[in-house]
Amino acid sequence: MARRRGPKTPRVSVSYEDAPDEVRSLAKKLIEDSFEFLAQAKIGYLIRQGKWSRRGNTVFAAIRRPGPEERHFHGLDYILVVNHGIWYTVPEKTKEAIIDEQFCLCQIDDKTGKYGIGAPDVTANNKNVGRFGAWRTEYDLMVKAIQRGTVRVAQTELPVDEAAATVENQGESVNDGAENVDDGSNPWDQELPPAVNS
Repeated sequence: MARRRGPKTPRVSVSYEDAPDEVRSLAKKLIEDSFEFLAQAKIGYLIRQGKWSRRGNTVFAAIRRPGPEERHFHGLDYILVVNHGIWYTVPEKTKEAIIDEQFCLCQIDDKTGKYGIGAPDVTANNKNVGRFGAWRTEYDLMVKAIQRGTVRVAQTELPVDEAAATVENQGESVNDGAENVDDGSNPWDQELPPAVNS
């Protein structure tokens, strides 16, 4: 006898559009102020509609290197995608922090001049740090930066966690397709529309 399945969860379609001018303006300001090495980079800016999460956490934005086809046709060095639901629910300072976080992943090889993507300085699990403290060097460096006052604790009108919860509670599907399933595959393997050059 066949096993009965519950009703299918409706999928929320995912779509991409050119990012609003505000994204480009904030990116340009950040490049001028803090990321001079990106001044000559050709960056495409997109905004993504639809639920976007990895490992159960809402994705605010993501930057990636384009594939060879995109580089060939568009000459892009990077593609920055921002989450539509987050972008329109947070204040400007948080938007700036979202883009800055992605630009911090960008690198340039001093010898070849080629662009690349690096790993974040710190990835941590709150429960682990709560139980064992700043046991890794990078955790300790972050704690010391906070204690010295060189790292501010952001206070926004709408904390990013609340913004993410707001987006997730707007009746969107729990899963918008295979790209949100944590199967170990690269979330950037999906097809993206052509990005608009900066």
